[in-house]
Amino acid sequence: MTTDPSFFPPPPPPPRRPADGAMPASRSASAQGANVEKSLTGRLPCVGCGYNLQGLSVVGVCPECGAAVRATILAIIDPFAEELRPVLYPRLAAIGIVTWAASAFGAALIAGYALGATVLPVIVMGIGRPRFPEWSPLVVQVLVAISAVGALGFVRPHRGVGLRVVLAGLVAVAAYAPLTWLVGTLLTATAQAAITNGSVDPWQIGGAASGRHYTLLRIALHGLLLAIIGGLRPGARLLVGRSLALRTGRVDRQTMMAMAAAVILSIVGDVLGLIGSGIAGTAADALKTAGIVLMIVGASLLTLGLAGSVVDCVRIARAIMAPAPSLRQVLDDDDEPATIGGGQ
Repeated sequence: MTTDPSFFPPPPPPPRRPADGAMPASRSASAQGANVEKSLTGRLPCVGCGYNLQGLSVVGVCPECGAAVRATILAIIDPFAEELRPVLYPRLAAIGIVTWAASAFGAALIAGYALGATVLPVIVMGIGRPRFPEWSPLVVQVLVAISAVGALGFVRPHRGVGLRVVLAGLVAVAAYAPLTWLVGTLLTATAQAAITNGSVDPWQIGGAASGRHYTLLRIALHGLLLAIIGGLRPGARLLVGRSLALRTGRVDRQTMMAMAAAVILSIVGDVLGLIGSGIAGTAADALKTAGIVLMIVGASLLTLGLAGSVVDCVRIARAIMAPAPSLRQVLDDDDEPATIGGGQ
């Protein structure tokens, strides 16, 4: 943003101030521009903590709380900017999005542990008998359900959210219902097949016919994950924009897009294995091997993405808990006007 005085229109006569000291809602754009000019050369209370930012660069940050100077200027120019709108229920929203990420990450870790404890002894013979943690499907399902409740924090984070964002978030939350059933069913079936048949072929669970059935269920599960990621992303982007504006936690990674790419890798792996199961020869083995590799890589990247989401959601929660700035917070009309360049 420029500090050139020609950028702003000349200030009009100062309006009468209400008795309670509140800024009149009808203040014109030119008056706001004049106050920005005054703030950039005089007193500029930080939008986050009230620290006087006078003399700092407009591309700098507050030395006390780290909020961007541009966020304070944005509050003056457009106090109703989308990034600065008040969150409806800040504490609930902050708890919700952290719960969403932490529960999903916990479910991924426990599912990985349960399959590892069951499948690894089958692959590496002689290290012990496969043991399946019978409690794991229920725990994973509970964590997925808790994550669904937390996902409500992305549906309508503040007033003025478009209908498309709200509907996309509601569809994502609804997708958790079949997802909860699928994760328990597939986790149990895969583990039992490894223990009973001594096989880790994900496309032959319970035989050729049943294997195809479970493969299609697995593809459906990944499709639901894509629907959830895509449905929650618009609301998440609104909260990320708020975090970036206030700089209470820099969140500029594309974690959700990375998780979507990881899910697509797993889908491709399932499709390759499904094709390989329907043919014979070395080509079948190559397709199945490639499929297993892609599925393992996809699951690993998804788990890493969920770990990154936990970190990002904690940072976003800090921005949510920060109160929305007001004009009174960032303007101080009682100060003597300061001229550009320090003149009288």
